[in-house]
Amino acid sequence: MSNNYQSLTDGISRYNQGHGSFSGPNIQTLSDALALTGDFISRLNDQLARVQDPQQARDLQKLRFDSVAWLKEWLSGSLDERRRISDFIQGRVPTGFPWEVVRPETSALAILYNFSPFQDTGATVASKRIREFGRSFDVIACSFLHKKKVDSTIEAIAEPYVNSKVFIPLNPSWASWKAFQAFVAQSNRVAENYLVQGRKYEFVYSRAMWAPSLYAGAWLKLNHPELPWVAEFSDPLSLDVEGLRAAEMCLVIDLVNDCLKRLLRDSRGYPWMISTSF
Repeated sequence: MSNNYQSLTDGISRYNQGHGSFSGPNIQTLSDALALTGDFISRLNDQLARVQDPQQARDLQKLRFDSVAWLKEWLSGSLDERRRISDFIQGRVPTGFPWEVVRPETSALAILYNFSPFQDTGATVASKRIREFGRSFDVIACSFLHKKKVDSTIEAIAEPYVNSKVFIPLNPSWASWKAFQAFVAQSNRVAENYLVQGRKYEFVYSRAMWAPSLYAGAWLKLNHPELPWVAEFSDPLSLDVEGLRAAEMCLVIDLVNDCLKRLLRDSRGYPWMISTSF
């Protein structure tokens, strides 16, 4: 990995020529470069929040993007290094970092019924999982607008790793098979469009809670047996919150069993196991 931080030093030089005065210690190590980048982006963010002139705002925005360009090579290295660098930057710049400029190409797809920024335990855990993967994701989720509060602190967890998010405008439910069917159909329609566009995924990830995520992941796997499916189980599919059999869910148990049997049959010859995966 090179230690070329030219885009950062050039950005600071351009800033000092026409927008203000900024200085920092000489860059000796990667940590020095990361700290200086974070401090410089914070300065630009503060100035952007106050600037009135549109052209000056565009110039400062371009400086934000250009100054962090050196990071993309580092974030494209090992997954552990990517997490370490991303955590460092988020500790320095909690909000307002231009991740969209430095995220590597997408390599995984996540189908998640609930996801950040909506305030929900499942959304929080899913965000943490995406960080743990350390890869760039496309995310397909259900909109919880007017159902759940929006929390930007949850969104920040996975922000360095999510290249795109689609929220399907549905009426979410945790115990309605009709609502589950709608999410399965529409999320798979979006996923199929991505595949037709030529997007390449190393795997698809889904987890319950809530259960529709797993149904959607299973359906995509059925139609694309060559695509590894990482399935995380943490929410009962057929029991309610009191441990009783959910009446409506009982109607689909046979369907789910048939689905899993077909998965096992059609996946023969394909790499279908990744940890707790299909």
